[in-house]
Amino acid sequence: RVQDYPLGASAAYDWLARLCALDLAQRRTLPGLNPERADIIPFGCAILVSFFDLTGITQLFVSDRDNLYGALRALWAEGGARP
Repeated sequence: RVQDYPLGASAAYDWLARLCALDLAQRRTLPGLNPERADIIPFGCAILVSFFDLTGITQLFVSDRDNLYGALRALWAEGGARP
């Protein structure tokens, strides 16, 4: 289950360290990781860790939907349009 999974900054740091310690062949065997994306996953994780560092946010909720959905949820939470 991915939708609305709470992801903390410390978990992101841990995953970055784990992913960087593995070579490409090892990352391709990780359960839940698309083998075709194993080459770029550490870079995405590094971007996420940088986001946590720059914003000071300590947790976010993962979404398997796009940014528009998130914007609509935020608008809805403010009493605006419903998603």
